[in-house]
Amino acid sequence: MSYYRYRYTTIFYFLITLILGCSEGDESAPYLRVTGIQIDKLETHYLFASQPIYFSPALLPIFTPDGKFSVPAGKWTFGDGTESAEFTSTHTFAEGGSYTIQLTIDDGEKHYFDTTIIIHPSPILQREAEASEMGKFLFHNQNGGYQVLYSQGEAWKLQTISGDKKILNRKTLVLEASKDFSSMMVTNNGNLVGLDKNFWEIDMDGNVLHNLSVNPPNSITPHLTEYNDGLYFIRDDDGAKVVNLDSDRNATTISVPGTTKTEFEIVNGQFEPPDKIRLCYKHQNPSHSSIVWHGTITGEKISEDYNDYLLYRSFNLTDGYLDIMMLEEYSPPDYNYYKFSHQGESVPTFGHGGLGPYKNLPDELPIEVFNIDGFIYVFYGNMKGMKLDSNGYRIWEKNFTFPFDRLSSVIINNKQNFVLLGTHYQYSNDQVLSDEPTDLITVEIDKDANIVD
Repeated sequence: MSYYRYRYTTIFYFLITLILGCSEGDESAPYLRVTGIQIDKLETHYLFASQPIYFSPALLPIFTPDGKFSVPAGKWTFGDGTESAEFTSTHTFAEGGSYTIQLTIDDGEKHYFDTTIIIHPSPILQREAEASEMGKFLFHNQNGGYQVLYSQGEAWKLQTISGDKKILNRKTLVLEASKDFSSMMVTNNGNLVGLDKNFWEIDMDGNVLHNLSVNPPNSITPHLTEYNDGLYFIRDDDGAKVVNLDSDRNATTISVPGTTKTEFEIVNGQFEPPDKIRLCYKHQNPSHSSIVWHGTITGEKISEDYNDYLLYRSFNLTDGYLDIMMLEEYSPPDYNYYKFSHQGESVPTFGHGGLGPYKNLPDELPIEVFNIDGFIYVFYGNMKGMKLDSNGYRIWEKNFTFPFDRLSSVIINNKQNFVLLGTHYQYSNDQVLSDEPTDLITVEIDKDANIVD
C-alpha cells in the first residue's frame, strides 16, 4: 500500500474508531487538532527538485462537550510562490534550495505552522526525446568531468558530462546491439575496456580500438584486472584458465591445474597479481554447496572452503574478501554477508554463519564495494548505500534518490566523494508507471552520506 493511500486510510479508520466510540451528545465526542506538518519522503532520505513530495497536517484527537466532529480548513504555502487549499497536498519543486513551508489552519481561529526544508537539485540528467536510457558505467575523463556509457534502445552511447553534471556531448558507439558487459574498467592509459563474449577497448572519444573474440563460457562472471600493462581475467573451461591480454592485446592462456571440481562449475574468478587466483564454485544442483578455492596460477592451494550456500559474488578488500552468499530457498532470494582474510580464515563477528550483526541485509545484491580507511562502503539496489565498520556494524544506511531508480555504477571522484550512476523510472505515489527507464541519474555523496550539490 502506498504511503499516500496509507495516510488517508489511517485517518479514515482513526475517525471511524473515534466516532463509533462516542454517541450523539457525548461530552467526549472528538474533533481533530493540527499540531504540526508531516512530510513524506517515500523511501528516500532526501528531497529533490522534480520529485513529488506529500505534505499533511500532524493530527491529534481532542474531545469537546458539544459532541460535534469537525475537520478544520487548511491552506499551504510552499515558499516558491505556489499555494494549495487541500488539507493534504502534493507539491513538486522546480529548483533546489531552502524553502519555508507554512500551513494555516482555520477552525474559527487561525493557527500557523511552518518548517524549513532543503530541496536538492534534481539528480536527473537531461533526457533525450524518444528512446529509453539505461545507465551502464561511469568513469573519469581527463578534463575533470565524467564519461557515461549507456544503452538507448539497442544502441550504445558515450556521454561526456562536466564535473558539475552538465551534459557536453553524446556519441553513438559502433558496437553490436544488445551487448551486456559483465566486467568494465578504465585502464592506466585511460581507455575503457569491457568483457562480454568479446573483449572491447574504447578510447575517451568513443573509438573502438579492439574487438576480440575471447568467448568466456556463460557460467562465470569474469573480472578484468590490470597488471604490468596487461589485462587478466579467468574463464572456466574444464578448470580455471587465466587469460592474459598483453599491451598489444595478444592473448595468452594459462591452465591452472587442480581446479576441476566434479559436479561444480566456476561462477566467479579473480586474478590477484602477481600470481594468485581466487575461484568461487557452485554445485550443479543449486540446492547444494559452493566452494571457494584460493591458490596460485601453478595450482598450489592456499585454502579451500566448502559452504552450505551459493556464493553469488565476491569483492576484494584491503584485508580480505567480502563474499555474498545467496539463500535460494527464499523467494525472492536472501543474501548473507561473510568476510574472510586473504588466508581464507573467516571473520566470525562479520555475520559468518548467520550469527553476526549484519545478517540478511540488504535484500538487494551489491553493485560496488569500497574498502577505505578501515570502513566498508556498499552500494546496491535502488540507489542505496551503507557504511560498515570492520566488524560489519552499520554506521549509516541511506536511499539516495527516488524509490524506483536502479544503481549501475559507482566511482570515487577527485574530491574523494562517491558519484553514483543509475537509471531513472517515472513513478507516482509508490507505483512505477512503466517498466521502461526514462533517463540517467547521478548523485554525489561524501563519506558521511551527505549529498554534495
